Amino acid sequence: MMDASLIWRRVGAGDFEAAFHNRQPGTEAQKRDFGRNTPTGYRNPKAFGLTDQVVATADPNEVDRIYRGLTEIFRADLPFTRLVPATSSDFVHRRVRGLSTPFHAHPDTYMETLWLEDGSAP
Repeated sequence: MMDASLIWRRVGAGDFEAAFHNRQPGTEAQKRDFGRNTPTGYRNPKAFGLTDQVVATADPNEVDRIYRGLTEIFRADLPFTRLVPATSSDFVHRRVRGLSTPFHAHPDTYMETLWLEDGSAP
């Protein structure tokens, strides 16, 4: 256990072998920076260039090409390893249909595939 300010200084400087912390979602601007200015100190201009490209295109084939390139960069760099899986809980009324585990389990993500049961008793 260390003081939080010391932890962030060491993480920012890359002076660590492993770090555990709870990463909270940031502001909209932080979400759009795609890894720039992160506390991990990850810096790869080619990766950042590709993330700029993906934001600038609506062509699904181009987006796919860009993400394939990013995948190769991240495989080589391995900027971090998530040691604890992200989890969430969703509570949905029993009339909501179209959800399935594990692939369509989040109603906010798959809203267009959901429907309400008509409410009549079986």
